[in-house]
Amino acid sequence: MPPQQMGFNPTQSSTMGPVSHPQNMPAQNIPPPTMAPQFLPPQPGQQPQLSQPQHVPQFSQHPQQLQPQIVPSRPIQPVHAPPMVNQPIQQTGLIGQSPNMDIFRKAPVSPVNPPVATDFVRCSMSKIPKTPALLSKCKIPLGVTVTPYPKNTDLQVPVINGVIVRCRKCRTYLNPYVEQIEQGARWRCNLCMLVNEYPPSFDVDPATQQYVDRSKKAELLYPVYEFIAPVEYMVRAPQPPAFVFVVDVSHFAVSTGMTAMAAKIILDSLDHLPNETGLSRIAIIAVDSAIHFFNLSLSLPEPQSMVVPDLSDIVIPCKTSDLLVSVNECRASVEEVLKRLSNLYSNTQVGTVAFGSALNAACNLIAPIGGKVVGLLSSLPTVGEGALKLREDTKLYGTPKESSMLQPATNFYKMLATEAAKNQVAVDLFLFPSGYMDIASLSCIAKYTGGQLFMYPAFNAASREDAVKFASDFSSFLETEFGLEAVLRIRATQGITIPTYHGSFFFRSSDLLALPNVAQDHSYSAQMTLDESLAVPTIGIQAAFLHTTCSGERRIRVINGSFPVTEDPKELIQWIDTGALVDILTKIAIDKVLNGKIEDSRDYIFGKVCELLSFYRQANGIGQNQQLQVCDSLRSLPILALGAIKSVSSFSFHFQLTDHVVCASTDRQCTGRREELFHECCQVWIDRRQRVPDCPVLVADSSVARIGWAARSKDWQDYAPSGPQPRL
Repeated sequence: MPPQQMGFNPTQSSTMGPVSHPQNMPAQNIPPPTMAPQFLPPQPGQQPQLSQPQHVPQFSQHPQQLQPQIVPSRPIQPVHAPPMVNQPIQQTGLIGQSPNMDIFRKAPVSPVNPPVATDFVRCSMSKIPKTPALLSKCKIPLGVTVTPYPKNTDLQVPVINGVIVRCRKCRTYLNPYVEQIEQGARWRCNLCMLVNEYPPSFDVDPATQQYVDRSKKAELLYPVYEFIAPVEYMVRAPQPPAFVFVVDVSHFAVSTGMTAMAAKIILDSLDHLPNETGLSRIAIIAVDSAIHFFNLSLSLPEPQSMVVPDLSDIVIPCKTSDLLVSVNECRASVEEVLKRLSNLYSNTQVGTVAFGSALNAACNLIAPIGGKVVGLLSSLPTVGEGALKLREDTKLYGTPKESSMLQPATNFYKMLATEAAKNQVAVDLFLFPSGYMDIASLSCIAKYTGGQLFMYPAFNAASREDAVKFASDFSSFLETEFGLEAVLRIRATQGITIPTYHGSFFFRSSDLLALPNVAQDHSYSAQMTLDESLAVPTIGIQAAFLHTTCSGERRIRVINGSFPVTEDPKELIQWIDTGALVDILTKIAIDKVLNGKIEDSRDYIFGKVCELLSFYRQANGIGQNQQLQVCDSLRSLPILALGAIKSVSSFSFHFQLTDHVVCASTDRQCTGRREELFHECCQVWIDRRQRVPDCPVLVADSSVARIGWAARSKDWQDYAPSGPQPRL
């Protein structure tokens, strides 16, 4: 929705964009830099559009003039490169322009058949070292990244409604990489090597009871497929999507236009919410120094506002069915509240926010069915449960104690996340800080419930840049389908163990990740180690993803990967997947930021790149005095590593970043969103020149940040749900 239609006065941003090269031009005639195309807010169901670039004023009115004595006396002759036959012309070295992202998205061609679906699973090495000694020598972290719902993929995932065949020992699902033995009568598991038999019903279509050619079975043809889960994979019947919006209506939120703009976007997105079955539910809660519930029952002539001032022991003021209502049946009441929300609190002078208490009430309200709690907050919550204080200390910048400010100040949000995850509730946060907002504490509730965190520093709805970014993000967030009540388990070939996981999740057991919600393009990474030498020619990796779709179907998505084993160090280097490698390196570095010093993370990435290049030189017999010509698989590694090291938002306080910006922005690096990771690493030098309007904080691509830190199983074993659970 364009901000003009919401009563705002957009202003032009002063962000620096692409800079033209002043070749063969006098200094006084250098044109001003142009601003990069801006995103226009999308209409519901439409994609964002780009506006035309516009000129922005110069930062200095007295540019430095060239001195005649340093100008060469003769013109410089251009060097003509040999013509390129049948090759496309590529522009390189243009300041302020994004590099070709296809270079960084591209994964090595899979050497197995059927090829590994790299949109769903990528390994840091497409060929695996045979021995632990070789893995230690090459200095390459062995890890895998799984993306259950990739956004941009051409692969069609087949859906199977039939018998589910699994290994008797390791419970691996039947997949294209198993070995068929005894003329197809039995099959050997590619993970534990146990020989299994096919059930008699495997070759029979359950719908027609007719014989089916085994060569056409999807689980034997495709690396990724889905089963329609039977009842034994369900703890309860599939629940419809549910949304509870917790909106800040304090004085600061209303004055910046956040409250009005959020209500308008929710109103415009009602027709586009995931509601295929027509059973989706919605509730609205406003919060300032008290909690405001809205009774949306059809029995009332108009919606009723109920204020709960008691923040210590919150009581739901009416029946849950009157607060959490059907989007279709109570559409008129929902629209009435959203239209009047900003006007109801337009004259408020309340400056405090009981955000923790409101989140607790929202989680209790939605607990019986699970779903999403979407919180929108503009200032530090200082009253009620989970109240926070200003604890920023600039004297700690650059000291070993600097990372202590990135640790949570209270356990309230972590404990609330524990209860929410058990009830299949995910919390997503949209934060609009103008000052300090202790995101290290607030982010815990999104981190451990599989949620997301978006941040907009110094937000002002009157700013076109801020309004467009928020409208694009929020509308896309509301209209995108997601998985519900999910669990994920990653298995690997015998001899390979997975000690560490990275991502936004809750540990249900040592190897089972609980995901109340799974958004598109979220990925989850696992570090792997070799316990013994591998005696097989290929290793297998399988990720089983049990979830409920927004249409109410319980499904099991099985993602398979197969990677050859080699003893040749040269092959290890040539088959490195740079994108997956940088993804793993960055997430490990983020752990070092949170648990140690920021310098340790930079040194870790720099040291790993140096060790890898040294191993490449040694493996190829290149002397120390010879020029190092790297192979194709390593050409993009330096720029990605440099982007991670120099990323202002993640690894540096040299530009007086406040802690809430650093803490929230590190989440983007540690989440599974490879697209944003590559974009930030490549855009870092461009975005470091940009300044958020009216904000003294420099950020790299600052408008959005995601959650994703590795949870430790020892911290959460005591909170695992009791009772029988289906084994994935």
